[in-house]
Amino acid sequence: MVFVKEWGWKSRRMSDKDFEEYIPRRLYLPDGREIPVCVLLAEFAARPEPIPHLRFPSYLVGGGFPVMSRVHGEERRATLAAW
Repeated sequence: MVFVKEWGWKSRRMSDKDFEEYIPRRLYLPDGREIPVCVLLAEFAARPEPIPHLRFPSYLVGGGFPVMSRVHGEERRATLAAW
């Protein structure tokens, strides 16, 4: 998959052949396999406002329990699920 932020070739009036010089329709692997390439429009989403304060119960862990971690300097938030 190739993610683009705009359909640039349409605004530049590029033909399909010209577009394939930038992003090929297929990738060819050394073992002979071919992988199709899918181009997707992916617009940037606005970041949500941070939650000011989370409350964690110290005695209860289960479904819906909030979990936080810091990865590459960015805080990630999720909840636990129970089966």
